[in-house]
Amino acid sequence: MNIATGKEVNEMYSTYLDADTSFFNYTIKFPDGVNDVDPLVMLKTMQARDNMDAKLNFGVLLTNGRKVEIWMDGVEQHTDEETGKVVPATPATLELSYTFNGQGNIAVMYSRKPYLLQAFIDFTYGLLLKKLTPPSRN
Repeated sequence: MNIATGKEVNEMYSTYLDADTSFFNYTIKFPDGVNDVDPLVMLKTMQARDNMDAKLNFGVLLTNGRKVEIWMDGVEQHTDEETGKVVPATPATLELSYTFNGQGNIAVMYSRKPYLLQAFIDFTYGLLLKKLTPPSRN
């Protein structure tokens, strides 16, 4: 049995928080588009913004029967600020691809890379915000 000290747990939590910002390095594509979702469901999801199940349910409704691709963004060639060395470009990589048919639990699709489930929830919630934001008049 592994036992972690308080200091180790604190370090793990700090590492997790640092890694959480890496979600900005992902792009989620919907090659088949997304489904229309009942506006009332969208409003209820918005009102329940702290409810993980509501946000996941919205993501499922939005993508049910549609292909989902999660890509880790590539990096352009650049110079490392600390070392001054040139860092070669890396291409975008497909991290996960699936079509969920609504049967069972969508979380199973993320069992090998559970951190991508958070990215999926964040991205689909972002789409909800975009859909509910009225066009600017300026």
